[in-house]
Amino acid sequence: MKFVKRFLPLLAIVALVLASCATQAGQVPKGAETPPSVAESEPQQPQVQPEAEVEKPSVEKSELQSLFEQANDLKDEAIKFGLDSILSDKFQEANKKHDTVSAKYKDLVEAPAQYDGAKAYPLKDELAEVVSTWDELIQEGNLICPEMVKMERNGAELMRSIAMDADAPMMASAQYDIGLQYCAQAEIYADDSRFLDAIDSYKLASAAFENSAIAAEVNKLRENIENNGYSSYESIQMYLVMGEEKYKEAQDLWQKGSIEDIAASTSVLKEAKEYYYEVNSKGSNFKALEAKDKAIAAQDEAIKVNADLNAPDEYQNALDLFAEAEKNMEEADYISAYSNYIDAATVFEAARDISQAMAFDAASAIAEAEARFAEAKDRASELGLEDNIYLIEASLHLDNAKALERELKYSAAIFETNEVSNYIGLSDSFVQQEAEIREKARLDQLEKDKAASEKAIADAKARIAWADQVDLKSDYPKQYESASNAMAAAEKAYQIEKYAAAKTLAEEVSTTLSDDFQKQVLAARELAKIKAAEAEEASRLKAAAKQAADAAIADAESRMAWANENQIRADYEQEYKNASVAMVSAYVAYGNEDYLLSKQKAEEVSSIFSNDFQAQVAADRAAKEQLAKDKAAAEEVMPKARDRMVWADLNNIKADYSAVYNSAHSAMEAAEKAYQLEKYAAATQLANEVLSTLSSEFEAKVASEREAKEMEIEIQKASKAAEALGIAHSRMAWAVQVDLASDYPDEYRDADTSMQAADKAYSEKAYDASVALANDVVRIISDDFQRQVLAARELAKIKAAEAEEASRLKAIAKQAADAAIADAESRMAWANENQIRADYEQEYKNASVAMVSAYVAYGNEDYLLSKQKAEEVSGIFSNDFQAQVAADRAAKEQLAKDKAAADEVMPKARDRMVWADQNNIKADYSAVYNSAHSAMEAAEKAYQIEKYAAATQLANEVLSTLSSEFEAKVASEREAKEMAIEIQKASKAAEALGIAHSRMAWAVQVDLASDYPDEYRDADTSMQAADKAYSEKAYDASVALANDVVRIISDDLMAEVNALRAAAEQLAADKAMAEEVMPKARDRMVWADLNNIKADYSAVYNSAHSAMEAAEKAYQVEKYAAATKLADEVLSTLSPDFEAKVAADRAEKETQELVAQNKKYAETAISDAKSRYDWAASKNAANNYPDLFKEGGDLLADAQTAFNALDYVRAKDLAAQAYWTLMEIGEFAPLPATYKVRLIPERRDCLWRIAEYPFVYNNPYKWPVLYEANKKTFKDPSNPNLIFPDQVLTIPSIKGEVRKGAWDPKKTYQPLSK
Repeated sequence: MKFVKRFLPLLAIVALVLASCATQAGQVPKGAETPPSVAESEPQQPQVQPEAEVEKPSVEKSELQSLFEQANDLKDEAIKFGLDSILSDKFQEANKKHDTVSAKYKDLVEAPAQYDGAKAYPLKDELAEVVSTWDELIQEGNLICPEMVKMERNGAELMRSIAMDADAPMMASAQYDIGLQYCAQAEIYADDSRFLDAIDSYKLASAAFENSAIAAEVNKLRENIENNGYSSYESIQMYLVMGEEKYKEAQDLWQKGSIEDIAASTSVLKEAKEYYYEVNSKGSNFKALEAKDKAIAAQDEAIKVNADLNAPDEYQNALDLFAEAEKNMEEADYISAYSNYIDAATVFEAARDISQAMAFDAASAIAEAEARFAEAKDRASELGLEDNIYLIEASLHLDNAKALERELKYSAAIFETNEVSNYIGLSDSFVQQEAEIREKARLDQLEKDKAASEKAIADAKARIAWADQVDLKSDYPKQYESASNAMAAAEKAYQIEKYAAAKTLAEEVSTTLSDDFQKQVLAARELAKIKAAEAEEASRLKAAAKQAADAAIADAESRMAWANENQIRADYEQEYKNASVAMVSAYVAYGNEDYLLSKQKAEEVSSIFSNDFQAQVAADRAAKEQLAKDKAAAEEVMPKARDRMVWADLNNIKADYSAVYNSAHSAMEAAEKAYQLEKYAAATQLANEVLSTLSSEFEAKVASEREAKEMEIEIQKASKAAEALGIAHSRMAWAVQVDLASDYPDEYRDADTSMQAADKAYSEKAYDASVALANDVVRIISDDFQRQVLAARELAKIKAAEAEEASRLKAIAKQAADAAIADAESRMAWANENQIRADYEQEYKNASVAMVSAYVAYGNEDYLLSKQKAEEVSGIFSNDFQAQVAADRAAKEQLAKDKAAADEVMPKARDRMVWADQNNIKADYSAVYNSAHSAMEAAEKAYQIEKYAAATQLANEVLSTLSSEFEAKVASEREAKEMAIEIQKASKAAEALGIAHSRMAWAVQVDLASDYPDEYRDADTSMQAADKAYSEKAYDASVALANDVVRIISDDLMAEVNALRAAAEQLAADKAMAEEVMPKARDRMVWADLNNIKADYSAVYNSAHSAMEAAEKAYQVEKYAAATKLADEVLSTLSPDFEAKVAADRAEKETQELVAQNKKYAETAISDAKSRYDWAASKNAANNYPDLFKEGGDLLADAQTAFNALDYVRAKDLAAQAYWTLMEIGEFAPLPATYKVRLIPERRDCLWRIAEYPFVYNNPYKWPVLYEANKKTFKDPSNPNLIFPDQVLTIPSIKGEVRKGAWDPKKTYQPLSK
């Protein structure tokens, strides 16, 4: 492949030469000038060749290149299979041989400038040997690699199994999944016989699986550290930090992905694992110690509340758990120790909670009893009965309960609190009886007060009736409201039996509406009638003015209707606006009842839209119709003209026919301007001018002339190519003439190849390629090269004489050519001196080509052609042409003068246009602006196409149009316009204010502020602000604020207010009825609550309560009719008949409740006593405390007998005595004070063993205490070992323990603590 690429250029040239079969060496393409003929040289004599030498063996360079490339490919394949690792020794041997041969190859094949096949021949066998060596190595690798793949696969599977055992799929899924991916990839490589890749992938998989196994263990340790909060222990944070650093380092190494990095990651993870293990070990120890502290603290808390006595089972269980935890700590089993410590703490806390609960129950019962006692005492104190015998007894029982609580006898304390409750009940009954006696006396007095209040209320009602009859509320609302409120309060007080208050309130009504006050009201009413008559006369006068205003408004409305029908607003905006403002002002004045102003404004409308104005409108409309016709004609021709301009732009007409294009473009722009200014007839005329200029005939002319121009360019290229080919053929002719191929075959071959390719390119009209190839011929057979050839040939001297004759003939032709060239050169010099090239580019180019052709022909000694080309130059730059140039130059000077004049006036015109733009003249004086703008654009266009005189004229037109006089006129008119705008704004504001004031007048009329204070306030604020803004000439703000008034007091609001006012009257009637019945219903609900009706008659109470709540809700939301109905329902439900029924039911229930209460107390006392009896029996009380146990049992039996006989009070008392008797029984019998020595043959008593007994000292080492206390009674006081059966020993107390009586084997004793 490298060989082919290297010689590809040469092959392309050969192919080109072979393809150009139509042009032979020495031929000139058709149409090209014939090169000068060269005399044929004489035939050369055959040369004598030396005797051939024996040919040495040789090898082609391409063959060695092929072998070397094969060797390199095989080496690469061996490396790809990993044989440099798998068979490293053999690979190194083969590679060493390869390197040696590579060095020779470089010296013999690549380095030399000229390859020597004979010298390189031995290299062939050496390269073949290297190829064979690599091939054998690869074959051997193909046999070994599958086995190595299998071995690595087994290794990967083993590591995967280890990873799975470590729970890596869950705890190190990222590494484990990568291992699976590597395994899958390895299988693919193995199937494709890519053994090295398969081996590497399996190795990576093994490394990944190993890493995942260690990572899983590490992650478990980290998770345990996190879950247990070991990181909080400061003393082990160092290990955690080091572990985390190693963990991060391992992750970073893992991310790199190479097998070495993964292995390093695994190694670092193992280090991290050791640190994490240390954290877990020390952390679990610290946590266990924390748990131990917690357990000890819990034990201390339990001891504080005597949990060892109040919850002994739970307390002992906690001690056992604590002991087990201590054992775990000794065995370094910190996890179990932590668990047992925590359990011990929990159980200690449970024992504490049980003890606290008992204490809490007792404390709660005592607190409740105290509260109930205080309440009962308060109830009794209301009647002065706080020292009754029942409360005295309750106080004694309360003191007993407190004393028992202090002694930690919580159950007994609770029993005493029950007794407190019993006596409080008896006290309440006693107080109730006394209250009923006193209530009867109160009711008698109430009847007297009632009679007095009824008389006062009757007089008050009569006066309220008079107030309603004369509509007092309308003129004297304050007095009416005061009397009404007092009347309502008197009736309510009467309803709730507050008769004294009712009488006082009724008398207040009579005072307010006294006889003198009534006379004063009647007198004021007569005065009001007189004022009404005066107002009537003023109304009549206003009606007359209103009638005149109605007539004026009717005429104005008819003329406004004419204006709307004829769309006057569109064409006469100012007149329409003035009439509209006057019309609205008339309406506003009419709405404000200013009928004189309303008539004046209506007549102003009629004046604006007078009969004369209507006639003028008709005339203006006729002129507008004619304008529409002209526009239609323009709209027909304008698109056609635009299409022609598009054609001109698409075909770049401006480049070749600038005058025609500029003429059409100027006409088109003028047409567009005329159309914009609504000069449609002019626009039509100008558009037709565009169509005439860019006609179809002109389009055909353009196509024809452009085709001719393209042909001319092609001819120029052909001429240049022919010129180059002539020179190249002359060189080739010289080469043939001097037999260049014999001495310089390479140069001749290259030149001949390029020559033929140039001829072929010329025949195919590829003139640029033909010139390049011809120039390549000239480059090869250069002047220097020719001199070199001629100098090298001595034989050229012999041929010089023969060429002399030909030279003489040429001299004649040369002389004529010299004369022609001299004349042509003088004319070219004139052209250069006068810069003809700048203004007559084509003529100069033709003359230059002819001049060069004359030189080329002269150089080729084709003097006839040289003379012809030189005369062509003289013909182009003839005397007539020179005269024409002089005339053109004179015209150009005039153009310069015109440009100077234009340069002077154009900036001034531009400045005036800038003034016009800055002052927005276009907006108010569009015709003037457009005229100046069109002239300015035309001036700029004329200047661009060098029509400087026209540009000057148009610029002066701009200056004339936008003169200083015009500038003064603009300033004056704009000032007037601003004044007109200000007047217009004021008119608009007045209109808006009129509407707003009419809305405010309505608001005052309907007293909107009373029901909608916020809306009225906001509207009034905006109204005042609008008036103020108008007075300050801030008309826009005034309009906005007036509109805000209309927005607030909208049509919807007005409709809403009217509707609400009607509803309010009905609401007032409903409210009066509701206010009569609601207080009665409330009184009945007060009675129901005071008598706790809900407790015994929930259905009746709930029904009445629901109705009352609904009535209150209805009243609150002003649903007074519904409130009245619901209140009546309450009165019906809680009627007097129902009240009588309640009283009868309650009397019977109180008797039943007292019996039930005594029964309950008895049941509780018997249950408590029985529980204590059962507990005592379970603790061997029959033997430990036989007298107390029997006495308690007997009392309990008597209590049960009394209960069965329904004597609940006696049953309760007997059960209480039984309970307290049994409470004196402890869990164990008192430790014995004496011990009688026993004869036990298998284990005889001695002081050591006696001291070891749990009921003695539970410690054999305490035997000296027994000895010292009893040695005086020993037969041999000096011998502690000599004691006898039935000998009684005194047992002294050593820990303050209570000891009593003789040891009894039937009794149960608590072992003395060691």
